[in-house]
Amino acid sequence: MFNPYQFKAFSQVVREGSFSAAARAMGVSQSAVTQHVANLETTVGVRLLVRARDGVQLTATGQEFFDLADRYAVLDAVIDEKLRGYSEFSEGHLRIIANAPQPALRLISRYAALYPDVNIDFALYDWTTAMELLQNQQTDIAIVTDPSKQADWHYIPVGRAKYVLYLRNDHPFAMRHAIALR
Repeated sequence: MFNPYQFKAFSQVVREGSFSAAARAMGVSQSAVTQHVANLETTVGVRLLVRARDGVQLTATGQEFFDLADRYAVLDAVIDEKLRGYSEFSEGHLRIIANAPQPALRLISRYAALYPDVNIDFALYDWTTAMELLQNQQTDIAIVTDPSKQADWHYIPVGRAKYVLYLRNDHPFAMRHAIALR
């Protein structure tokens, strides 16, 4: 059975033209690269490379395996980049729900400006539904007003809302300087 490092080492040797250059590019020893390629040749049962003073040349079987190994190495690099992007929240998909649009939209707008490669799905729900979706892992983040702390959830305050009360001048509350929302 082949080892993925064997394919990567083999592909890098062909791309770089030598074992030493491949080792430098991969950040490993030349011995490690040589062993990986030798083990791959043993697994395949034939020589894949002809070693010469001026570099390496592919055998016919080596060319077939290089096409596969190179695709594998490129796919592995793409997967690695994606995983790093997702783990850093700099790319990928993020599903956000909220029970009030104003605080959520401001936060989402700032996040989208910082991380333009993240695709954000946003929806509004009432508080109970938002909490159910979060509990059932149907959303990544819930931005809610009037939160209650839950033992199994991480809770991060993101701001304090200021509300303004608009009313006609002849309304009885118009004479007050402050009104509590309670």
